[in-house]
Amino acid sequence: MKRRRKPQVKRTITKTLATSVRSTEVGAMGGCAANFPPAREQSAWFRRRPKVSGAAAHSADFSRANFSTLALSFFHSRRFLALCTAFLWWFSGAFSVWALGWIALAPFFLLLDGLPHRARFRAGYATGFVAFWLINWWLVPTITRGAPAIDAPVFAGFFLSVIAVTFIAAVHALQPALVALLWRGDARFRPFIVALAWAAGDWIRTLTPLAHEWGALAFSQTGNLPFLQVAAVLGQHGLTFFCAFFAACLAIWWKNRDKKWILMPVFTMLALHVWGFARLQTPIEGENLRVLVVQTAVSSLRKTGRGSGEEPRPQAFRLTSEALARLPRGETFDLVVWPETTVNFRRFRENYNGLDWEILRREAPRLPFLVGAQVYDEENRSWNEAVLIAPDGATQTRAKTRLVPFGERAPLVEWLPFLQMFAPKPMIEPGSGAKTFQLGQKTTLDTQICFETCFPQRVAGRFLVFLTNDEWFTGTEAPRQHRAMAIVRAVENGVPAVQSANGGYSFVVDPRGRLVVSTEFGLPDTLAVNVKIPR
Repeated sequence: MKRRRKPQVKRTITKTLATSVRSTEVGAMGGCAANFPPAREQSAWFRRRPKVSGAAAHSADFSRANFSTLALSFFHSRRFLALCTAFLWWFSGAFSVWALGWIALAPFFLLLDGLPHRARFRAGYATGFVAFWLINWWLVPTITRGAPAIDAPVFAGFFLSVIAVTFIAAVHALQPALVALLWRGDARFRPFIVALAWAAGDWIRTLTPLAHEWGALAFSQTGNLPFLQVAAVLGQHGLTFFCAFFAACLAIWWKNRDKKWILMPVFTMLALHVWGFARLQTPIEGENLRVLVVQTAVSSLRKTGRGSGEEPRPQAFRLTSEALARLPRGETFDLVVWPETTVNFRRFRENYNGLDWEILRREAPRLPFLVGAQVYDEENRSWNEAVLIAPDGATQTRAKTRLVPFGERAPLVEWLPFLQMFAPKPMIEPGSGAKTFQLGQKTTLDTQICFETCFPQRVAGRFLVFLTNDEWFTGTEAPRQHRAMAIVRAVENGVPAVQSANGGYSFVVDPRGRLVVSTEFGLPDTLAVNVKIPR
């Protein structure tokens, strides 16, 4: 009897899978990323298909095996490492997962091994582009929802928002692309060099008319209070440096499995945590300042006159009156804080007027009020200001200096006038610089308005007040990120911080970055708190 020949399909599939696993195990995830096959060979490998012989019944098994082979190759490829970095980088900052902030860049450094000069730049740029798109995706619903504020239809807002996020990603992706060029040379100095370059890149991103600090690794560390204390000495960029340094050492250790590359960053981080823990145990001595923080919940479109609902000034008045009514007899507040653009003032030369001004001057309790104001002059120019009104009516003012690109003013409009069609009308005028307010005879304070919170700044006042309107960002992680930025600012300056928000979070942070008290998101509320002002 003639012996029947067995099909060769199973042996062909087994051989293909074994070859794939062996080649990928030598790659980045199992050893050194430098051992990836050249791009042309990878493309050819993806095009190859094992020859199938035998019955057609085995075709389904072959398809499943081929899919498994492709999946294995992807998870051991440079594309996977790039996407892994982009996701970890975004997720660590969006949800303040500090441990991910330490390792987010490690896959990025791994994928650079073995690449030539231009390929490293391209890999860095692609990784940065995807990462910054994820980091700034919240601008899409924000701009779409806010399109009526500039008399644009919603579909136009969506189109503009996609262009804006793509433009931001395209510009800021240059940071990882340029750092990628430095991933070369002696491994002993490489972690320090790339970490320093990464921190320098964050600093450079604060300097241009398109300045934008979203995505700084430092903001992922607000949940790690001992390590956060580094910001008191080295600032925000010092936190970013150590995150990038740890990731670079981790990547080199993964490549050669030399223990010194994991022990060195671990001991460095351990020493910083011990120091930070000791600093947290140091008591904060000073005087108490009784502050009323008002959180309004008014539609941002209502503020522009294009929405319905309660107006911001009447709501802030009502919440303030209710809080004063709850005070025991004989007690009062040293300061009342209202959110960004709660009132509208007109200004003639140096004097304020208008309906909101007259009502506030006549009907407000005789207390110091720090209010966010939209101010217009006789030429219909506009400023976003913080105004401190003393009980006797005297005022101290400071206009916002860091304006939101296209949200408040079109950058480079002096040279490219057509850009003003993408900004509100009238465009907001920039202020002339930071100013410290004198609060009675007791203390001094500095203000930062909304977007300014994301930029490092040393202040002269004894405490910080943030005025913001985060109602635009409802439904995204942006309000949480904004709060994380405020916490870093408090530790960086060694002063307590108070935030009054419309539609966001209002809170108090101590000089060590501990959240003393916070409101629920997006609800009208007040916080009556004692803020300890360090001596």
